Amino acid sequence: GYDGNVLAIKEGGWAQWDFTLPEDMLCSVEISYCQVEAAGAGAEFSLRINGEVPFPSADAFEVRYYYRDILDGGIFEKDSQGNDITPSVEEYPIWQDLLLEDPQGYEEAPYRFHFNAGENTLRITMAREGLAIRSVRLLAVQSVPSYEEILQEYEQQGYFPTAGLCETVQGEYPLYKNSKSIIPQADRSSPTTDPYGTGGTVLNYIGGDNWSSPGAAITWEIEIEQDGLYKIVFKSRQKYSRDVNATRRLLVDGEVPFREAEALSFSYSSDWQNYTVGGEEEPYLFYLTAGRHTVTLQVSLGEIGEVIGSVNACLARLNDCYRDILMVVGASPDSYRDYNLDQLLPDTIAALGEQAVLLREACDRMVEL
Repeated sequence: GYDGNVLAIKEGGWAQWDFTLPEDMLCSVEISYCQVEAAGAGAEFSLRINGEVPFPSADAFEVRYYYRDILDGGIFEKDSQGNDITPSVEEYPIWQDLLLEDPQGYEEAPYRFHFNAGENTLRITMAREGLAIRSVRLLAVQSVPSYEEILQEYEQQGYFPTAGLCETVQGEYPLYKNSKSIIPQADRSSPTTDPYGTGGTVLNYIGGDNWSSPGAAITWEIEIEQDGLYKIVFKSRQKYSRDVNATRRLLVDGEVPFREAEALSFSYSSDWQNYTVGGEEEPYLFYLTAGRHTVTLQVSLGEIGEVIGSVNACLARLNDCYRDILMVVGASPDSYRDYNLDQLLPDTIAALGEQAVLLREACDRMVEL
């Protein structure tokens, strides 16, 4: 699907690009890539800027591969009893633009890398599988606009909501997904499911508890009849977590349209519900031109990701404190001896107090969420 020159990097191989910048800058890194035929679930590479790994997590970026279900004339195959058969999957190599970000999902914003004024080098070394790369871009750090800013832009452009137009896509028929474990499934708990099966197995939804790892995404394709502003509604059910909402990032044509779409929150419900993006009273509107578009939902940790990240940082610091204390008291400390740790390790004792405060704050934040 691309006629220009590309660079294919095999497992164990590397490629390096040179960049010249007018001044010291913080930039995001965007890689336009396509998967190559492989047996694995994805690729992994390390990143070096000016010969150095900028931070530990930059030594192992994971790149998900994309897959699509193998269908029979656009529908599921059936067995001799008329039951839908869970489809096999095949690799779906498409060009994607990847902004390098936290693979654990603790931070929603893309990583920012420091580049010096003048000449810089950026090297990618493939640790697992391979990739075809058509471009590597350094992007100035920019914030995603809010919905209010986008709404003002709609008004300035004279865009208006459509009336009487509705396009429905069955969730169990995605265009593609980035995990083999995300499969169509059958549900007969409610007659509101479509299609509803009263007898045999009818695959009528996708996702569930096998769609929960950060970054896992499902993409659907919709076809729009005319230009205009549309609302997006998902028929969904979140019955897996009572205490914490499930969070998904919404992308339209591969991009987050506004800041609020970074973390859509799906609350617990044992029933299927129509989830209108933005709410029923004031739904968010999306400007779509006539033709085909993609809508993607990607697993995101949302606000809870920041809490988990801070707790992990506290645990790492507490481990450092533990090693400091172990060097003084040993593996089997004498309970009758006063080691005077406050005098021997004043910084370590202070750090323990600081981490206690941070953990209490994290606990309070979790209660709020």
